[in-house]
Amino acid sequence: MTRRRQFEVAVIARASSISSTYSPGVSVTNLDDFKKHSELVGALHDQDVVISAVGSGEGMKSQRKLIDAAVDAGVRRFMSSERGFDNSVKGAQALCLPVFGAKGKVEECRG
Repeated sequence: MTRRRQFEVAVIARASSISSTYSPGVSVTNLDDFKKHSELVGALHDQDVVISAVGSGEGMKSQRKLIDAAVDAGVRRFMSSERGFDNSVKGAQALCLPVFGAKGKVEECRG
């Protein structure tokens, strides 16, 4: 017999991301483009994991704010949007600096 786990999914979305849609029953918190650190920390309080799915441009700029807020909220795991591509390779970053270069900077912070 396998044990089935239940997860509560909560979405934190940038208010400017108005075209995004979510499944019924998913809790959605819209924040003013992650400008207020205290709001982000409050939204992440009691969360176990953050799975970042930010896009390029403003999304990538917001990811660092999201990381800092997750640390301050006591989130145990943070999965950045950099997974699936080796952003530590400078040549790979050069393929698309606005996206892969920005993601490489996040990876550098991990030290």
